[in-house]
Amino acid sequence: MKVYYIYIILLIVCIYTHSNNLKEGFSWTKQSVGDFLTFQNTVNPTTQFNMSKIQSQASEEELSYLLHNGYWPWSEKTKSLFMDEVSHNPMIRINPKSSLDYTRTVYNENATKQLLSWNTKEGQFLLSGATLYNNGRKTGNVKCEMDEHGKTFMNKTTNLGDNLWNGYKNTKTTVLKNSELPEIPGFSFIKKSCNPCVALDNDYSCPFKINTKDSRGTSEIWKSLWSV
Repeated sequence: MKVYYIYIILLIVCIYTHSNNLKEGFSWTKQSVGDFLTFQNTVNPTTQFNMSKIQSQASEEELSYLLHNGYWPWSEKTKSLFMDEVSHNPMIRINPKSSLDYTRTVYNENATKQLLSWNTKEGQFLLSGATLYNNGRKTGNVKCEMDEHGKTFMNKTTNLGDNLWNGYKNTKTTVLKNSELPEIPGFSFIKKSCNPCVALDNDYSCPFKINTKDSRGTSEIWKSLWSV
């Protein structure tokens, strides 16, 4: 049971760490905010909530469902993806259905789908990038970055060898054009050339594939987000 609650804490951290870029969407009335806090103070009194984030993720109609039924409304697809993740996670030693019931009292569907998306090869590519190799030798890496205006782009860092003066590696950094991204091993666009990094800002207009040695094809959660 302790392991389960450790997982829930990690779940909270992941959701609110990677939801910083959520665009403002819905806006609740003062009454709705009060009703939500009253509900959560009763059901989940030790859980803290960022109200601006939650209002950007869920509508008042979804809130009404939560208050009436005790659970956030999730699609059957999201329920299935969540239970599959829980059942295959070695950290969790609890019935997937019990985990689903508890989690639906805390997290709306958009927050849950976002968390599930980061815990995939596509999500890890967006968050951590990919290492580039040539004949088995590491030559650099590519990673999504964000400028001071909040615009995302794919950055490429190339290793140029060691600096004999200070011992550090000499590197060259360039911004990759969308048309250059297929040069990344295992990467390809599903539809057309675009900027995959926009997904970090919850813009799911640029579907792509990232094949690894352990997995090919597109993760189910990203098929849902990209509608492909």
